[in-house]
Order: sequence, then structure tokens, then C-alpha cells
Amino acid sequence: MVQVRCKAWPWSGQRAPGLERDHNLSHPSGRVTERHLGGWLMFGGTCKATLVGAVVAMCVLGPRMAISKDDLDRSDKEAVILFKQIISDERAYYKECVISDEWLAHPIYAYSVRNYIKYPIRGDVSPPHRTTMPKDIIGRGAGAEGLICSEKEQMERKDAALGASTYSGNSTFRDKQIVASTNTSRREFSYPIFDIDYRTAFVVRDNSRRIWIKTENNKYPSFGDGETAVFIYRKKHGRWKLIGHDEYASYH
Repeated sequence: MVQVRCKAWPWSGQRAPGLERDHNLSHPSGRVTERHLGGWLMFGGTCKATLVGAVVAMCVLGPRMAISKDDLDRSDKEAVILFKQIISDERAYYKECVISDEWLAHPIYAYSVRNYIKYPIRGDVSPPHRTTMPKDIIGRGAGAEGLICSEKEQMERKDAALGASTYSGNSTFRDKQIVASTNTSRREFSYPIFDIDYRTAFVVRDNSRRIWIKTENNKYPSFGDGETAVFIYRKKHGRWKLIGHDEYASYH
């Protein structure tokens, strides 16, 4: 069994009397990683995991152990407000069946946290495990429910579009006539990670685009690209505002 020793204090890093306290966490697998800690704590303190006296992990997360029901409610409420703003800011992009129905499991890299909250984090931080899903959070926005669907549903829509054979151009692919084509876009979001005051939020987004074609010999080639990035939001006067982003990866 791994024991994790945590000391917590406010974001300022100043250890005010009475505010520092110890927490002991354990995980039945015998291995505690920052992914486990991310599900137990919020930003705001430093935690060190030790195994038989040896340091095996160091991270900066938060001053709470398992988040209480009230804290879960607040996190979800803030996430609902945040995603309403995200959708509103790019409303023209969001079409039916474009947002994944699963949370993206991607860490926020330590340098992103350091850049935007100036806190001496030593390791990457993973989004906490939540029982609420995108439909419960993003889907609460006006008209947003239809934006969310499973990957299977999106592929069924794609197949239906290619089956319609409505392509009117004269293009070919490898000397074969193109008889149908369609485009798909897909966005996956991580559950937001908030700072202890719910004033800064980090959301990782994977954004992909793909062109699908059907040729006269019933082949279905596709072409696409995408990128993964973290977006950082700051709450000002009760409204979440995008203040920056860091690109993590791009792909074809």
C-alpha cells in the first residue's frame, strides 16, 4: 500500500497558521500516480507520494481529499457555465453531433499551469474522474444537447451521407470516379480543472476534421488532421473569458 502525505495551503503559497494540514491517501493497487491524485484533490497544495520511505511522485494539486458532494455540485455548476460560454463564443462552428459524449482523458502539462497561475507545480495534472458526463454538463446549454453524440453515431451519419451518392463533381481518386463525399468534425473536451477559488480553469480540447469519399469501386478513403491543446479561462465579473492556450500536439 502506498501512503501519500499532503500538505495544503492557499494559492499564495504562504503557510498561514492553522491552514496547513496533513492528508493521508492510499490506493489498493499499491501505486499512486498523479492521475489518482487528480481525482482526489483540487489545485492548491503540494503532495508527495512515498513508498517505503522513497519518494516516487511529486505534484501540486489541492487542499482537499475526496471532494464532498457540495464541492462536486459547485464544480459541475461552474463547468456548466464555462461550457455555455465556450459554445457561445464559437456558435457557428458547433453543428449537430460534433462533440464527443465522453470526457477526454488528457493531462494538463506542468508548464501550462506555471505559465498561467504562477504556481510552482512540479508535475502534470490529470482531470479528475467525474460521474457527470458531457451530456450532463455541456448538454445543459441552450440548444447544446444535439451537439453531443457517440463516435458510433457520428460514423453512422457519415455512412448514410456516403450512401446517398450525391456528389456532383467530376473528380477522381486514383483514376476512380468519386461518387459521394462528406465532412466530419469532432471535438473532445476534458472535464475542467479549476483552481481553488474557481477563478481559473484549464480545459484540454482535441479537435479533428476529416474528409470522407466514396469511389465508383466502393472504396472509402479519408483524409484529415487535428490538434490537441489546452485552453485557459479566467473568470472576470462573473463571466469566463479565454485568456490563452498551449498547443500540445498536431496530427494528420
